Amino acid sequence: MLPLMIEAMPWRVANRTIPIRSGAHSPVITTAAHPGMAATNLLRPDGRRRGVHRVQKAAAGLLAQSDDDGALPTLYAAVANIPGDSYAGPGGFLEGRGAPKLVGRSAGARDAEVAQRLWEASEELTGVASPRSPQTA
Repeated sequence: MLPLMIEAMPWRVANRTIPIRSGAHSPVITTAAHPGMAATNLLRPDGRRRGVHRVQKAAAGLLAQSDDDGALPTLYAAVANIPGDSYAGPGGFLEGRGAPKLVGRSAGARDAEVAQRLWEASEELTGVASPRSPQTA
């Protein structure tokens, strides 16, 4: 099966529509993942006061996982034998760090109507229409 990984938060919703559009018997599955809290260069100083940066850095040191560990949920979603429409993230405290596992989604991210509207907006904004399966045509 070919996994399609979608990471950005709004796209958690979109991965619910891809299997519907590709047809019930398609070999394509979709999965989504989030890295939890990863200590990346996004926490580098950006001109703010040094004190704010020190607090952020200290919090990241206590709560975050490494950038390599933050990549593990995406790898898990891509290669593990998990069902389509799965969502992976760190399995530790508040899904901020830890070994990857399947995690839940908010009610909004499971909303099929929201997913459909997101898909239609994406087609309109990109000017690219997706092929429609017989079930959605």
